[in-house]
Amino acid sequence: MVDSRSFWTRWRKFALDLQHTMRASGLYGQAGRLYSADRVQEAVSLLQKAIALVEAAAPVGTPKDSFLIPHQLSVRMCSVFLLAQAAPRVGDQQLASASIRDGLAMWAEAKLSIPQLRANEAFGSWEKWARSYMAWLERQR
Repeated sequence: MVDSRSFWTRWRKFALDLQHTMRASGLYGQAGRLYSADRVQEAVSLLQKAIALVEAAAPVGTPKDSFLIPHQLSVRMCSVFLLAQAAPRVGDQQLASASIRDGLAMWAEAKLSIPQLRANEAFGSWEKWARSYMAWLERQR
């Protein structure tokens, strides 16, 4: 027999994780529009909030086949990628560097987990930009 309290506890956790993930996805979309409109500082703020929300919704105790995991990873990775590009435009090289390192690690893991992603030109282009920016930062030191 299934403990009904346990079921409802898991269900509430799932619903909260879903809510956080959907909100983070919306923030990422808003940030993208702000970035495109050269309102970069506002975009940076929303991206940081989106990343925090996705991290708060980390699926601890969620089954590995949960549909939330790919969505959370996608929102987080795309938010980190855009944050890495926005941070230098507002003069925050430290945030850019940290975001690039985080993004490159996520990208490397994603390419191993989902081989089809290797053909994604946008992600490949971002990786090239990120490595170039990091090399430029190193030369500045």
